[in-house]
Amino acid sequence: MEYKKNIIIFTTDTFHHRYLIQKINNLKFVNLIVIFETSVVITSYKNFIVENKNEKDFERKMFFNKVSYKLNNKIYFVKNINSHQTIKIIKKYNPVLSISFGTRKIFKDIIKASKFKIINIHRGIISRYRGLDSEYWAAYHKDFKSIGTSLHFIDEDLDKGKLILEKRLKLKKNMKSYQLRYYLTLLIENDLKKIIINIFKKKKINKKNINVARYYSHIPLALKKKACSDFNKLCMTLQKKYEE
Repeated sequence: MEYKKNIIIFTTDTFHHRYLIQKINNLKFVNLIVIFETSVVITSYKNFIVENKNEKDFERKMFFNKVSYKLNNKIYFVKNINSHQTIKIIKKYNPVLSISFGTRKIFKDIIKASKFKIINIHRGIISRYRGLDSEYWAAYHKDFKSIGTSLHFIDEDLDKGKLILEKRLKLKKNMKSYQLRYYLTLLIENDLKKIIINIFKKKKINKKNINVARYYSHIPLALKKKACSDFNKLCMTLQKKYEE
């Protein structure tokens, strides 16, 4: 009988994160432990709409229309993912793999405690947009072909660890900006599961150095509104999938 192996995911509590948690946990050999970070980094300027109801309602409908969003995992809540509490949880479960999705930068003490490398899910094309809100920065720059998702290993330098893959999102007619996190989560789901399986089977994971791009912080609210407007206008005019 094959015993389940512990994986820890560092994340925040959203519907798209809960969806991916469920999908990883469905792998028969995985025992997934969830650490939710409960605080956010505060900026000196407005950078997000406090609650985007359209996004929340859309994700709940698309991800959980016929299934529950409740989790059966062992769940912990920490204010800051870099806390000593996180280190204690890591040492308790001694995971064979850790995954980061949507938290603040992970510091070296957490990387060191994890022993095994941490895979980060970066919602953006990391070789062009490092940092935060990458999909919106790409849209703001009208670089619509650089909206996508990347997987890479974490090191002490933000978004500079070895790259596993990048996938660009194929835009569709009438796609909306508030739907992006839904589509970007779906985009990476199967590749992430394959990589987890290959790691457990001790297969070689192809990786390469990242072409270090400019770092972007939280997009200011005014720029985000423009990015969303430009994205929506583009998708209204599409007759076929927007791709290279």
